[in-house]
Amino acid sequence: MSTNGLARLNNKFNKKLSDVQISLWAMLIFSFLILLALALIGIILSSVLWTETSGNATICNNCPGIVNFVFTDNGTLSPIQNQSLKFNGKSGIKVTLELPDIITIDNLRDLTNYTVDCNGGSEFLTPQEAYHKALLDGKGGNNGEFEAIIIISPCRYDFGTTQFEINTSNIIWSSLSTFTGLTNGVIFTSSGPSGGIHVSLPVDSNQFMIFQGISFGDVGDSTNGFVLNVTKGQCVMSECGCADTNFRIFLGGEGITFLSSYDSSFRPLPPNDFITTIDSNTLIIFHDTQIIQVGTGSPGGSIFNYNNGITQSRMFNLFILFDAYTNVYNGPIAGAIGEGTIQVERATIIANDIGLFPYFIKQNGPFNLEIFGSTMTLQGPLVYQNTDSTSGDVHNVILANSYITSKNTTFFIEPTVSVIGQNNYEISNSRLTVTVDLYFINIVSASGTDTLIVILVGTTTKTTQAPLGVSAVGVPAFSTFTTGGSFSLNGANAISGFVYIPLTSF
Repeated sequence: MSTNGLARLNNKFNKKLSDVQISLWAMLIFSFLILLALALIGIILSSVLWTETSGNATICNNCPGIVNFVFTDNGTLSPIQNQSLKFNGKSGIKVTLELPDIITIDNLRDLTNYTVDCNGGSEFLTPQEAYHKALLDGKGGNNGEFEAIIIISPCRYDFGTTQFEINTSNIIWSSLSTFTGLTNGVIFTSSGPSGGIHVSLPVDSNQFMIFQGISFGDVGDSTNGFVLNVTKGQCVMSECGCADTNFRIFLGGEGITFLSSYDSSFRPLPPNDFITTIDSNTLIIFHDTQIIQVGTGSPGGSIFNYNNGITQSRMFNLFILFDAYTNVYNGPIAGAIGEGTIQVERATIIANDIGLFPYFIKQNGPFNLEIFGSTMTLQGPLVYQNTDSTSGDVHNVILANSYITSKNTTFFIEPTVSVIGQNNYEISNSRLTVTVDLYFINIVSASGTDTLIVILVGTTTKTTQAPLGVSAVGVPAFSTFTTGGSFSLNGANAISGFVYIPLTSF
């Protein structure tokens, strides 16, 4: 090919290459313009969707796109996470989804109309206000159901110097969440030693007053604390408690009174009694409950003071640790009406040694004591009496499958007591350990119609008495001792003052 031919061919190639380059640049510029336009549209849409509302203004109505934030007027703020919309509400939210893309919120009060927050985040500032509003709305009463739940946010709520009246049943007072602690939950306090709550309800099996997740009394308040005064009807405490405070419960006075506690933890302060009965028409059930008092308060008082009588006191899975209280139970006074039953089952009770004489129960007036499957470490006796009974007062004690350790005699009546009543102590499949005294029974005086009947079956005892020595002392002519299959681990197998009756198999 000639030189001129090659030149013409090269010019054609360069011209086509230049045309391709121009086309590519045009396509790039056109694509950039399209992307720029889309970006501007996205910015405009997002600015519309992101705009906050003010008053009754609306962000957008049925507009497409992704909503980044939802602002509401009841504290339910939640961002979009992974393109899903989440709503949070203290009182519950009812949401209806209508396919394909409509979400309707049509009920912001699915759980209750009565929410309390001392900081103003709910309808009511105090539980008292919510309770009164529930009554105005016709809630509560004898219909077999709980018609109103008062949900209370964690805070300190002062009930003043008097006792707030609760006389309508079937209303629950509940913390916002389950009981989380004694210092950061819902705390009911008082500003005077008589401040608290008075419960008086109709006596009916279908009518209750329930506290759930409530702590009673300011932490460390040894003066005011809080008073719960249940004079009639049924009161339930679930997941409740108190923290080193002068919390006191009074039961009875107007009719049959029933107090129950479940999954609770109390740390009351002596010398005031923790629970006091006003009359014998009182029933108490404690289940899975702790009572702890260590290194706090002043010596004195009883954890349960039943001086004025008790019908039923039933304790299951109970844990008690104390050092300054005088005793766990202060039994009915001499001559009290009836023989109330005090039952303790699967309990662990520990009285620390701080140089005092804390014991389990004071015996005086009539009672039935039943202890099953329990472990106790005491400083004073299991049963102790230091004042006269009334002639004919019956003291029935059944102790089975339990381990009792005490420094002092297990069953001890002071020699100065002249009237001991009718005492029936039945002990089976247990172990009694006395770490300081010589005897596990030491009762040396009686009079009139008094009796002392001891039955010991399948039980081991251990005292500090020498082998072959006396480990049980009774009152001659008033006492009998029946035994079988029992042993003294220290060899002190003699008894004194009893008529001995050996059991035989059959």
